[in-house]
Amino acid sequence: MRSNLIVPITLNLASEMGHLMTPDAVEHGTGERLWGLLIAHQCDRPRRWQNREIQLLSQLSGQIAIALRQIELDAQIKSQARRERMLRHTIAQIRSSFDLMAILQTAATSIRELLGSSRVTVYRFRDDLDGDVVVESVAQQSWSILNRQIRDNCFTKPSAEKYLTGEVRSIDDIFNAPKLDECHRDFLLDLEVKAYAIAPLIIRPQPRAEDQRTCPDPEEPPLVMRDEGLKLWGLAIVHECVSSRSWQPEDLSLLRQVADQMSIAIQQTRLYDRARARARRERALRQSIAQIRSSLDLPASLQAAADSVQSVLEADRVTIYQFDDHWNGRVVVESVSRPQWSVLNQDVSDNCFKRDYAQRYCEGRVRTICDIESDTGLDDCHRQFLAQLPTRASAIVGVVLNINCDGQQADEQKHAWLWGLLIVHQCETPRRWTQGETDLLRQIADQVAIAIQQSTLYDRTRVQAEELQATLDQLRNTQEQLLRSEKLSSLGKMAGGVAHEINNANNFIFANLHHARSYVEDLILALEQADGETAIEIKNEIDFPYIQEDFPKLLASIESGSKRIKNIVDALQQFNNSDRTELQIIRLSDCLEGCLNDRRSRLTQIRVTKIFQPLPCVECNPAQIERAFGSILDNAIDAIEAKPNTNPTSHATNQDGEIIITLNDYDGWIELSITDNGIGIPDSVRPRIFDPFFTTKDVGGGTGLGLTTAYQIVVEGHGGRIDAETTAEHGTTIMVSLPVSQK
Repeated sequence: MRSNLIVPITLNLASEMGHLMTPDAVEHGTGERLWGLLIAHQCDRPRRWQNREIQLLSQLSGQIAIALRQIELDAQIKSQARRERMLRHTIAQIRSSFDLMAILQTAATSIRELLGSSRVTVYRFRDDLDGDVVVESVAQQSWSILNRQIRDNCFTKPSAEKYLTGEVRSIDDIFNAPKLDECHRDFLLDLEVKAYAIAPLIIRPQPRAEDQRTCPDPEEPPLVMRDEGLKLWGLAIVHECVSSRSWQPEDLSLLRQVADQMSIAIQQTRLYDRARARARRERALRQSIAQIRSSLDLPASLQAAADSVQSVLEADRVTIYQFDDHWNGRVVVESVSRPQWSVLNQDVSDNCFKRDYAQRYCEGRVRTICDIESDTGLDDCHRQFLAQLPTRASAIVGVVLNINCDGQQADEQKHAWLWGLLIVHQCETPRRWTQGETDLLRQIADQVAIAIQQSTLYDRTRVQAEELQATLDQLRNTQEQLLRSEKLSSLGKMAGGVAHEINNANNFIFANLHHARSYVEDLILALEQADGETAIEIKNEIDFPYIQEDFPKLLASIESGSKRIKNIVDALQQFNNSDRTELQIIRLSDCLEGCLNDRRSRLTQIRVTKIFQPLPCVECNPAQIERAFGSILDNAIDAIEAKPNTNPTSHATNQDGEIIITLNDYDGWIELSITDNGIGIPDSVRPRIFDPFFTTKDVGGGTGLGLTTAYQIVVEGHGGRIDAETTAEHGTTIMVSLPVSQK
């Protein structure tokens, strides 16, 4: 090349776009940018360039610049349109969900794709100025800082306050940033950052009473612009990890727009989560109320309440604790998220609980402990007790009843009774309880108190009903006994009259039998000695040998029948005297003999063994004692008759039946046992055999009053004892003990 002509190609974008001027153009005040050069070479010889040639190249340079401006403007318009389209899509995705983590992840991914950056993170503040990276989007996995412990010791409160104005801060090159101190530069180098842009995530909280915290909230940002009602929730951060970057205004504008949408989404999801939590609390409260109103099963109602609280509050452990008279107690129900946190059936008596605490809980106190390690109002005794359970945070509300221990209604609050406590525990981590959560606990505790009161009143009413039913049964039994006694009294009077008349006739017969026997013996002797012809004819005619042999037998039979009639008359007279209530001195053996005689017809095929020792007389009511013994014997006979026949060749079902009766004297008591080898009494019904109207017989086979009457006569009437031993193989033994004297 021997000569050349060079014409610059410059672009003036400000005239075309009206904005987006570079920092250099703004600094020089030209608004132009050197795009390139238009060069003409003369290679073989020197050349003097003419004005017309220079003008021609200048015109060509201008046309090229125009074409280039159009191409770049078209590309910028397309890029801007693409960004706006992606931005609208991102905003639509953000607004279509209430899942905060999904929203933040979508936003971070969209920002990285729109800006073509190395890494985009969303940083959320915790206590003080610390925080965590909650989501990220990276171009390559080696740049990931998610789940990494990050602490920016250079980030101070004045630095953070600048973000509350909504300013987007950026640095093109951390090595050529005069305002960046060495502390921040070293921190960014540790994260492989060469350039960054940061947009604040600012929300405008709408505080409600139910969302107020009982302790400082770790989820709330520490910086607040109180005049504007703004809170700094976190930061949307864009990192360049490969090289520096000249951030364009449109880049920062896009980051700001997405960050604004993220802030709106954060606030919406917070409102949605609060509404959902409130709905869950209200649903749990309705379910508890429905459970309590639909059932009088107190353990089931308490368990349902504990399960509802544990589910809604997502607590580690929920217990319902009941006090005893000494302010100790036990856990009656619990609901735990892990089995190892169970304290049911363990000794968890709180020796630190003071009597004056009860009055506070009766007045509606809700005790919240957000962290046992930092709660200054917690004494060492309680701190050690909670640490042993283990417990890190707790909320406690009293279960206060308006009835006392006896079920009586309490008219004034000072008479309220602290039945127990509803306790919620976080076992591993601290927890900041909200007003809405404590309100739920108070409402659930009120419903638990209602359930306990209903159960107490129901149990008391049931006991009263059972006592009333027992009284009615006793009255009915008494009425039946009075009616039976009246009937027996009438029958006894009639039997006494009949016995008297029969006894008169029988006495006439019995008294003349001796004379009749004497007369007949004389006649027979006279006929034996007579040997005349007439006497012989008479003997032959009357069959004298037969009469001589049979007539004594006839007299003996008449005498036996008369004695039998006398025994019957004696029994009727004894029956006539059975309604006497005065005590008499009798021998129990005579009473038993009378009972056996009355049942001779039922004992024809039953072997009765009597083992009677010489016994003293007993002071008792003979009629009642005979009635009791008769009821026991009747049951023994019925049991033998109900036993299947073990001998297939025999038609008698009770051929092998046996009743053993023993009488013994022991230290001022007479002990009687009546043992049968019948079918026995099943273990399932044995405790009820002395209950009124209870019977194991078929319908119509018994009244269920026999053994009940025996129990009343022996135990209640004579101060004795009665019991039963029974097996299916060996039958039943009824044991009766009577005191010798009633004094």
